[in-house]
Amino acid sequence: MLLTLLVAGRISAEPVDLERAVARALERSGHVAAAAAAGREAEAAGREARRRGWPALSARAAAVRGDHPVYAFGELLEQRRLEPADMALDRLNRPGYVTSLKGALELSVPLYTARE
Repeated sequence: MLLTLLVAGRISAEPVDLERAVARALERSGHVAAAAAAGREAEAAGREARRRGWPALSARAAAVRGDHPVYAFGELLEQRRLEPADMALDRLNRPGYVTSLKGALELSVPLYTARE
């Protein structure tokens, strides 16, 4: 069975058999592309779920510098560097810059992964 194809609003001059017409229609189908993308997404989710069963090591670092009175007072208190001179009224309102450096190294080890 030979068919003529409608391509870009024009009828193609070359005759095409049914298999080729279906193959071309499937290549251009948005539904087929969406289904393929959903399949790739499901495979990636499966890989991620398997990898969550492995131990993981992560590192974080943060550096903050500020002169807001509340921030400066809180940081000095947290760093245990608060002195009686810091309680003076002029120093409470204009504390100067306080720098905070924080870092963390985290190791996550799953306790149970339900694998056989």
